Amino acid sequence: MSVISGGFGFRRRMILWVVIVALYILFFGWYTHLGGPLTQVEKDFYIEKLMVRSKNPGSLAAVRRFVEADDGKAFIMVNILDLANKPPVLPATGSDAQASDLLAHYMEHMFPALLRRACHPIWLGDGLNTALEVIGIEDATRWDQAALMRYRSRKDFLEIVVNPAFSERHDYKLAGLDKTIAFPADSGWLSSDPRLLVALILMVIALILDRLVSRTRSA
Repeated sequence: MSVISGGFGFRRRMILWVVIVALYILFFGWYTHLGGPLTQVEKDFYIEKLMVRSKNPGSLAAVRRFVEADDGKAFIMVNILDLANKPPVLPATGSDAQASDLLAHYMEHMFPALLRRACHPIWLGDGLNTALEVIGIEDATRWDQAALMRYRSRKDFLEIVVNPAFSERHDYKLAGLDKTIAFPADSGWLSSDPRLLVALILMVIALILDRLVSRTRSA
């Protein structure tokens, strides 16, 4: 009887670990871009879409260089924002809207679009003071907010940008800002990488459940 009970307990523990590993593999596959860099056909497709929708030729040239240099890896978009003191009246936000209302309308679309593609904010913060050091830039002492946004890949970034719904919402972002800087940076290695955090959490859960299974078997 004890042999049968021991075998049943072993199978339950094996199933537990298989489920935990499978869950992590699913998460890792979703969170990590495994498709490699964009092909030239994909680059041409996205650039053509951007050319049709772009309202800023200078920005389009920078995005084009960014697309052509794709390495297939995740990146961080660094955003520095100066909110508009007197934002214009727009249909969705009305006449009494603050700059934050216009940005909220923009992010109402962006957050679901980002999260579906494993893209998300890493850090958001309000400015505490005017800039302590400014070199070679005019009108750059005042900033209200800063944010770091993680993108799974340049392809995910482009999928969001070429969506027709993005153009309409993006107008609200532009109207809600007096000035802004947004530039991509290598994601490097982050100690807060969710892949590491999820692995640790699943490991702890698995060890606790494995312990409970072992105690049940012993009893």
